[in-house]
Amino acid sequence: MSKPFDAAAKGLIDADPIAWLWLFGLPGETVEFLDSDLTVALTSDRLLKVSSPGKPDYLLHIELQASYDPNLCHRIMAYHVIAGYKYSLPVVTVLVLLRKSADNPAITGRFEFGSARVNYHIVRIWERSPTDLLAGPVALMPLLPLTGVDKKALPAYIRQAQTIAEQLPDSYEREIWARMRLLLGLKYKPEQTQDLLKGVYQMLDLRESSTYQEILAEGEARGEARGEARGEARGLHHGKEELLSILLQQRFSTLPQRLTDRLDKLTPEQMNELGMALLGFTSLSDLEEWLAKH
Repeated sequence: MSKPFDAAAKGLIDADPIAWLWLFGLPGETVEFLDSDLTVALTSDRLLKVSSPGKPDYLLHIELQASYDPNLCHRIMAYHVIAGYKYSLPVVTVLVLLRKSADNPAITGRFEFGSARVNYHIVRIWERSPTDLLAGPVALMPLLPLTGVDKKALPAYIRQAQTIAEQLPDSYEREIWARMRLLLGLKYKPEQTQDLLKGVYQMLDLRESSTYQEILAEGEARGEARGEARGEARGLHHGKEELLSILLQQRFSTLPQRLTDRLDKLTPEQMNELGMALLGFTSLSDLEEWLAKH
């Protein structure tokens, strides 16, 4: 899974992996992160070693999916076999479908290819209750808008989430909302996301979250890699362009051509400044005002 919400979704696992055992109904008291890069061409979303006193260890492979991939079941089988071989432990695979467009009749929890067979668990987040999610580990709270709650009822649940999040350290609270903002983009248009979280924007500067910083770093890294592949010295510039494209897509559905033309002329330094300022914008006029000053 490599999309704008990638950092947010994987960050949920990193923040509290035990919370996912709760979500999946799986046993385990301690977990250890393992290298999820199984081969040059295969990297799973997260691979955990799960341990409990008096019980055998096992590997938990969590695969997050927001869109349907016809090769998904083949990949799951490959992850399952290679991870088991690499670490000499049994593997439990859980496929987490973040939205309905990721589902398909071919996703059954069982896949056969020739004489090989693999079973895997499926969690469809939209089938989960928002009330149950809010009662569970706080690290899972960013998944709230993807549960079985409609837009009309969502603001009330977000207010409940705010009450819970206010008890957290400021840095952790920023991470919660930064991840939720990105995941909201899987279900709602940018202007709807902005409206749903307008109270949060007034309280917290989400640009300071490590989730935002990770997106920034990933965008720059992709640009650098692309630049190196082309033998160009402007990889970092491409990375900033890609990052801005992602963030602007999340925040504003369309941009007037005059603004697009202005964005194309920004220097790498100005792109970085805009990337930092963007999460504080509440309307298109904020972007216009920023560009007028730069």
